[in-house]
Amino acid sequence: MKTLKDLIKIYGNSKRIIICKEITKIHENINYESLNNQLCYFSENNNEKIKGEFIFIIPKEENKNSYDDITEEEIEIFLKLLLKNEVSYNSAIKIACKHFSIKRNIIYKKFLKLANN
Repeated sequence: MKTLKDLIKIYGNSKRIIICKEITKIHENINYESLNNQLCYFSENNNEKIKGEFIFIIPKEENKNSYDDITEEEIEIFLKLLLKNEVSYNSAIKIACKHFSIKRNIIYKKFLKLANN
């Protein structure tokens, strides 16, 4: 909760971030919301939602509205960053889909291309 409050001070209420809870586990949860909504979500039931392991992803800039505006290089850099930090294959694809707001098959094809290089 303190981290979320600190992030609001830095970025403001409307900055959208990704919070992954229990990544690669059975109760995995990935939220992509504004900092204010994240704070409200986790404030509702502290004892249950705040237990576990969390990963915060703070996008450099807000998502773009369509796939046409997103370069292949942006997707590749983002996927490489996730892989470098040992995020699993399934989780990396889910996170990238939420981050870029594009369909899974587009991210999956890019992921396969990276894996073959």
